[in-house]
Amino acid sequence: MTDSRLRSVLVYRLEGAATNHTPTFGIDDDDEGAASMEMGNINRITDATLLSLFDYAKEYESTGGATIDLYGARAGGSAEAVRSVILSDPPPRGDAGIGSCRVVDSDTHRVVYGADAAGICYVVIAGAKYSTRAAMLLVADLSEKFSAEFGSRAATAKSGSLSKAAAKLMKATCKKFEDPEAVDKTAEVLGKVEEVRGTMAENIAKVLENSEKMEGLVEQTEVLSEQANEFRKKSTQLKKVMCWKDFKMTIMVSLAVVVLLLIILMPLIGKGSSKDDTTSDEGN
Repeated sequence: MTDSRLRSVLVYRLEGAATNHTPTFGIDDDDEGAASMEMGNINRITDATLLSLFDYAKEYESTGGATIDLYGARAGGSAEAVRSVILSDPPPRGDAGIGSCRVVDSDTHRVVYGADAAGICYVVIAGAKYSTRAAMLLVADLSEKFSAEFGSRAATAKSGSLSKAAAKLMKATCKKFEDPEAVDKTAEVLGKVEEVRGTMAENIAKVLENSEKMEGLVEQTEVLSEQANEFRKKSTQLKKVMCWKDFKMTIMVSLAVVVLLLIILMPLIGKGSSKDDTTSDEGN
């Protein structure tokens, strides 16, 4: 019977080393390591130590040590079954937070697990219909909280020694992710919020860019305004100069006309006066 219920969460410490490796073609100095190489990272995992287990579903099949049929093989309990899965396909360690998660499905169960840079592996066991995305979010959330509280102890803790200490934290995390649909909706809303925030940031950047352009246009406008004022002043001065020149020219022309008229009229006036004098003398 399949369902979307959250079963349990487990935390393991991966024993062994994870080293960066540059793939070579035709040459391989470690055939065994190459088999587990992914994206230039080799996981040489020799064992997986169970640090903490929280059985969120009290009626889960493994309670009481009953044998269960998980992952296509019979095992003595979920913890041992998950350990076998981890050793057969170790997850890549993340540089910051969880690396890419592994997902293993059976007819009735879904197992999602991932490891951080310290080699702490976080596992979620749920019904086959439980959302993979919600399980990955749970792994990431648990990793952040568990490493913050037990990071230093997890490196040397004995098998099962952190189950009691971490029970409250793991229960709260399971409760938070109990409803995968709500988690998906929340993730969707958060994704939309991030999208809107990104859009707003982009718009703000464009506004600032436009503001800088506007400031440049304002500066250019001020320069043009100053140039226009200077041109207006020079135009006014030039107009006054030209008016003064026109006025002087008008006066000079007027004087010239007056002088010319005097030159023309004076002889005529002189002749008229002479005739009048001659006529007067003859009458006497």
